Amino acid sequence: MKPPILVTKRLPATVMSCLEASCEVDVHADRTILTPDALAARVAGKQGMICLLLDRIDRRIIDAGRDLQVIANVAVGFDNVDVSYATARGLIVTNTPDVLTGAVAELTWGLILAVARRIAEGDRVVERSAARARHSGAFAGVSPSGKAVVWTEIHVYRLKYANAEEMLPVLANLIGLRTGAGGGGTGTARRHPLLGAFEFGQSGS
Repeated sequence: MKPPILVTKRLPATVMSCLEASCEVDVHADRTILTPDALAARVAGKQGMICLLLDRIDRRIIDAGRDLQVIANVAVGFDNVDVSYATARGLIVTNTPDVLTGAVAELTWGLILAVARRIAEGDRVVERSAARARHSGAFAGVSPSGKAVVWTEIHVYRLKYANAEEMLPVLANLIGLRTGAGGGGTGTARRHPLLGAFEFGQSGS
């Protein structure tokens, strides 16, 4: 007999297929988040629960799942789960560390290029059909090609220096950037509170 589990939100098809092959799956397919009452009712009799960050797994929910053995949180963090109480009850609590680290690094580069080339700003102006968008060079921005990218700190959630060192050379090779660490370089560093300091323009530009 397959063990019954609760999945609080439909996961990708490949994941659901694996779960359904080995478990009796009760999945909340609606786009809404399960209310505490609904969650408590549906976790009853389940041996496992796969939940997401917006699901509050507190003492009430854990007590309602008297047959629970595993709580699998699909998130890097686990602040939504009362881990101390769950482990005191003998439950295994898991999360998904580092699953987003590469994606965060890639999106960081997307933000860097979007700022340098004023992509979001230009898009909003084009949508409004503003006359400014038709001016030559109005949103040319600054070309990152040939400029130095200097980072003083990259720490967005779990993104740290190791990721900066891995990602900088990759993009640099693609678009011709020079990279370095520290405060050196000939350009003007523009500091972002999350991303640290990045150089795009020459001094005085």
